[in-house]
Formats: sequence, structure tokens, C-alpha cells
Amino acid sequence: MNGYLAGLMMTYLFVEIRSCTLGVAHHVAHLTDIGGYNMSRGNGEGSVYREVKPGRDEAPDRIRWIAQVRIEGKKHRRIAPTEAKAKKALREMQAAIATGDTVGHGNTTVGQLLAEWRKNALPARELSERTITVYEWCADLLTESIGKHRADRLTPEQVEAVFTNLVEHGRAGNGKPVSRASLIKIRSVLGKALDWGVRRGHVARNVARVV
Repeated sequence: MNGYLAGLMMTYLFVEIRSCTLGVAHHVAHLTDIGGYNMSRGNGEGSVYREVKPGRDEAPDRIRWIAQVRIEGKKHRRIAPTEAKAKKALREMQAAIATGDTVGHGNTTVGQLLAEWRKNALPARELSERTITVYEWCADLLTESIGKHRADRLTPEQVEAVFTNLVEHGRAGNGKPVSRASLIKIRSVLGKALDWGVRRGHVARNVARVV
């Protein structure tokens, strides 16, 4: 009888372990189906997943796709509006890692984005010294105003608030209101920098274009 009971208990234990194993396997498979989630943590290994942020005051949910790679233990992310573009961003980041290039991440601030744009985009364009001086002035002012904001979380409302403050109160420490003509140039520079950021996967959209 003891042997019989021991056999039943062993059979029951095997069934429970098997059930748990299948449950874990099913859970991992489910994660893999959502946006191609990758459980690997190796250097250069990446994942693509969807992020949903509930809307406020009956506004629709904000849905975006994240491409993420891990480099020396640190996560580097790029934001995209669609899964296809997120997968493309992931391939670009992995290609950059393979060639030793710098990989951007989702923590990039507006100030950092403007600095990268000034360093990498402006020199490649054939602009007059006067135009470059104007662009630099606009970039400096934007860095002072919204430079600490994360580029991928910048909203049209934040940009509008900055523009309104510049028109009404002027630059910090100056007090002289910014003219409408200057505001158009500032908006143009922000738009150019964000366009550059979109092409490189730092931001999903250019909020300056809807202000």
C-alpha cells in the first residue's frame, strides 16, 4: 500500500510540475507574440514592444512602439508610431552597434537633441554665416526654455506655453518680449531639429508642426 501511495504521489507531482512548465512556456510565448519581445539580455540584443498610455479627460489612449537594445547593461530606446517603424529602428540600432557607431536612446532631452542637430546637421548644410548665427540663437533660446524636457515626451501644449511666454515676457534674464518674426524662426529651428530627431528615431513625431 505504501508503495502504491508513493507511486500516486510521484505521478501527481510530475503532473503538477509539467503543468507549471507548460504555463511558463505559454507565458513566454505570449510575450514573444506581443511586438516581438525578446527575453535575451546579451549585448546588442533587442526587443520591440507596444506602450499604451491612458488618455486624460476622455482623450484617446496614446499608443506608441518602443525599440530597445541593451549595451553594456544599459537600455537604449527609440520611439516609433508603428510596429514596422520600431522594428526598422531596432535594426538600425543593431547595425550601429555592429559598426561601433553611437546609439541614441529614449532619454534624450530637447537640449541634447538640439546640440546633436547643431553638431551633425548644420555643418552638412550650405548656409550663410548670418543664417547659422540665427539658428544658433534660436537653439540657445530653446535650450534655455525646454532643454530639460525629454524629447520623446514633448507635447504641443508645452511648446505653445513656451512660445506664449516668450511673446509676453521675453527671454529669461532679458525681459524684452520676442517679436512674432523671431518666434517664427524659433519654431522653424525647433521643427528642423525635431525632423532630424524623427529620422534618427529619437522621437516619434514632430510636435512643432502642429503648433
